[in-house]
Amino acid sequence: MRLLNVHELVINEYQQDIPPYAILSHTWSDDEVSFVDFVEGKAPSRKGYYKILGCCKQAIYDGLEYVWIDTCCIDKRSSAELSEAVNSMFNWYRDSTVCYAHLEDVPSRKMGEYRNSSTGYYCSSSFKHIRWITRGWTLQELIAPSVLVFFTSDWISIGSRDELKHVIAEITHIDPDFFLYGRLSDFSIARRMSWASHRQTSRIEDQAYCLLGLFGITMPLVYGEGKRAFVRLQEEIIKESNDQSIFAWCPNGLGYQNSSFVDPIQCGLLAPSPLYFATSGSIVRCGNSNRVRCINEDDEDESPYTITNRGIQISLPIIEHRFGDGLSFTFLQGKGPYIYPSMFEPSHTVAVLNCRFTNPRSQIVIFLREDKREQRYVRMLHKFELTELPQIEIRRVAMKKQIFIRARNALDTIPLWLRSKSERIVIIEALTSYPLSTFQFIKVEPEIRWQRQGTGALFLYTHNLNGVVLLFRNPVGEALLLLIDPSAYSFPFNNGVHLVHSFGIPDNTDLSQCWQEYDRGTLKYKKSPNGPLSIRLIARQAAHAYIIRLELATELDVSDTTMK
Repeated sequence: MRLLNVHELVINEYQQDIPPYAILSHTWSDDEVSFVDFVEGKAPSRKGYYKILGCCKQAIYDGLEYVWIDTCCIDKRSSAELSEAVNSMFNWYRDSTVCYAHLEDVPSRKMGEYRNSSTGYYCSSSFKHIRWITRGWTLQELIAPSVLVFFTSDWISIGSRDELKHVIAEITHIDPDFFLYGRLSDFSIARRMSWASHRQTSRIEDQAYCLLGLFGITMPLVYGEGKRAFVRLQEEIIKESNDQSIFAWCPNGLGYQNSSFVDPIQCGLLAPSPLYFATSGSIVRCGNSNRVRCINEDDEDESPYTITNRGIQISLPIIEHRFGDGLSFTFLQGKGPYIYPSMFEPSHTVAVLNCRFTNPRSQIVIFLREDKREQRYVRMLHKFELTELPQIEIRRVAMKKQIFIRARNALDTIPLWLRSKSERIVIIEALTSYPLSTFQFIKVEPEIRWQRQGTGALFLYTHNLNGVVLLFRNPVGEALLLLIDPSAYSFPFNNGVHLVHSFGIPDNTDLSQCWQEYDRGTLKYKKSPNGPLSIRLIARQAAHAYIIRLELATELDVSDTTMK
């Protein structure tokens, strides 16, 4: 482990007898200081050097001589060292004396915007847009340290994790009591996965690697394997745990809001990504004393299950269900009580998992279909919600049976047009001409999946039909609101895309109702003191996406814009 001496600003390496140290939690920006920069003496020339100096200054104030910072304390030229660091990182954060969470997009001069003006308390609605809250790697950095203190971009203390636990809990859905005396093992695998479901990583493999410590797992890093990394993570978890909630996932978190019947989809038992656990946040394991017993089952504990070349070999209560058998299944949302009961009865095998939501008298079930050629079962997704069945009905008809179920998920091998016909892609071309090039993308609401391309273009992936609003802002406070209302998807696309030039829109502004206010003519905005911008908005529909371009308007085409 390498540590940075805060007085001499040199990096020392320790194999044992590691001294007390502070550790930095932050989000990476351009021009960070690397290990090589320190070795070659180039560190002071990097923008990230000022963040390091701020961290060292705070450590000195706290009476510590060393800090660990991921940008400069790992030699990323060595894949072996990088793999060792990633597998050890949770422990390094856990063993630190104090962790500093540096929020680079929260300057101290704007802290008033994060407090309720009447109560003085911090508002969760403001904090949820902070970049640190949205990143995958910062989840373990939130959970692992014994002491965590938040700082503004200019190193003014905001408060400790314990002081802000209720705000953090509301945003992250992590029980506030966990930060006081909780243990990770007290929370089901599905619940821990749900904490990561809406967090973002720059590399798709990091969706798995950033969760290693949350499950006590170590495994080699293979950048380039893509989504296979998350499958490997689940396979390693299965080797260490018999918690069946790892199979309690559904595609509801991907944006499928319509609960009407859809054609069944065949898939494996393992989830493709953490996003599939978005509605699994209240799932708990059934203890050995309160799980259902089948009529052919003895009183022994749960049987272990393993991964084989035929799939996952597991013993589960099985119901060979046929339409008309009279069983009633309840389709649930993971973060709340029953949404509605349903008498939907698929004619398939029903497998009972040893986990449940809040109702102690029901258990979660999944639907299977036997593949006789492969001599195993495949999972069938009939609806986009998780499903429960009362224990009294399970006990009456279920039989314990050892079966093989396909492990790897086949959802991602289905053509995009068949897998997700409702997903829409919106491409916003890069803002290249001055002064448009000074505007930076801040956020989009509702929260949807998006990617920034190397050219600067934004790709938005949305199932949402309630309108999308994007906020861009330049360094002097001018803002652009790009509104895409529901009519944009039904009528000529350019009729439903609008642009508003305003001033002084803060990051924590609720944009969700902007398109409705625009349509009613009640949208409030401030005129810029720098005068109006003449911008031409070009919106068109291509075969693969809806494409939007913003460019400076000439005197001849100013009348073609939809600017306000």
